[in-house]
Amino acid sequence: MAAERKTSDERKEILARQVSNLIAQGRRVESQSDYQAILVIGRRVNHTLHLILSLITCSFWGTIWIALVLFGGERREIATVDEWGNVAVARMGGGSGKLVALIALGILLSLSVLIALVITLSSNGGTGSSPASVPATPEPAVVVNAEQIWNDYLINETAANLNWKGKRLLVTLDAIGEIESGGRVRKDVEGGYIELDFTVDADVIDLTPGESVRGNCKLDGFELDSWLKFSDCKKE
Repeated sequence: MAAERKTSDERKEILARQVSNLIAQGRRVESQSDYQAILVIGRRVNHTLHLILSLITCSFWGTIWIALVLFGGERREIATVDEWGNVAVARMGGGSGKLVALIALGILLSLSVLIALVITLSSNGGTGSSPASVPATPEPAVVVNAEQIWNDYLINETAANLNWKGKRLLVTLDAIGEIESGGRVRKDVEGGYIELDFTVDADVIDLTPGESVRGNCKLDGFELDSWLKFSDCKKE
């Protein structure tokens, strides 16, 4: 026996019963006409909230966002009744929203990696990790006799300046002549005198004329072609 066509009212009643059953299963009616209804199951993913959380957590929240996009969110179904009273319920396409969300998430992850890379390079001076700086070890003072330097200046002042001027020297002055206030020690030599200027009086307080003294000094140079001066001396 051939199936009979249903009247308009019968089709509406059949669809209404099916929609009621679907609502009882957790669907919501989004729209409904005489012979079809669109129903929604699930909840919309709040992409703005998840974007903010991903930014705050440097993309760690992004894995949860991906899971919600792929397996959660809203899904739509369409229920239709044909003229013989047969009801069909089919899943509606809705992949475009997920695709947009996944593209946005991919961009976010790329930006996060780029920002992390920039921060890493900036913290390392832009060229990777640099070795810790090692303080320079000062060169040891040259051990020399003051009268030797005096003779070098008498022979060739230009050469003597290149060899000695401005350098730290461990210099010895033999047979000192005068011990002056302020820590200055002098010795007269042919054509002039040599002076060692100590920084504190305590370095020279125990000296007496005729003794030798050794100091770690800086050579100021040959003054007025008659005065060889060593400054900033510290007794050794």
